[in-house]
Amino acid sequence: TVANITVNYIAPTVTCPANITAATDAGTCAAFLNLLPATINAPCSDIYTVRYYATGATTIGSAAAPVTLAEIVAVAFNKGTTTVNAIVGTGNFTPFAPAVTCSYTVTVQDLEPPIAKCKNFTVALDAAGTATITVADVNAGSSDNCPMVTVAATPLTFNCTNIGMNAVI
Repeated sequence: TVANITVNYIAPTVTCPANITAATDAGTCAAFLNLLPATINAPCSDIYTVRYYATGATTIGSAAAPVTLAEIVAVAFNKGTTTVNAIVGTGNFTPFAPAVTCSYTVTVQDLEPPIAKCKNFTVALDAAGTATITVADVNAGSSDNCPMVTVAATPLTFNCTNIGMNAVI
C-alpha cells in the first residue's frame, strides 16, 4: 500500500530589531553602527535568507537588489533618518511573493556643537556716520562637523553711538 503524505507550507515571518538612535561619530556627520540581524520566524529557518536595503538619509542597495547584512553594516549612516528594510527569500536570493518584510529606522543625530571662531575687526564710519560689516569680517574659520551650518553675527551696522569697542555675537 501507498500512503499519501501532505506537507503544509507555512510562510515565514520576519521580525526586525528595534529602532536605533545614535549620535554622529566625533568630527563627522555620520555614524558607523553595528546593526542587528532580522529574525526569521519559521520552521526550517535555515533554508531562508534575509537581505537588506536602506532608504532615506542613507541609501544602500534597493528593493530590486538588496544586500547582505555584512554589506549594510560596513557603511556610515548619514545624519538624519534611514529606513532599513529586511526582505526574506530563498536560495541565492529569490524573494517571496507576496513579500515577507519588516523595517526599522536608524536615526543619526548631530549632537556635536559647532565651533565658533571670531576675530577682531576695525571699521571706520563713513561721511554719514555709519558703517556696515559682514559676517566674513568677524568670522575666523568657524566650523561644524555637519555641513549647511549658517554663520551669523549681530550687529552688523554701526553709527556714531557705537564709537569704541563693540561686542559682535
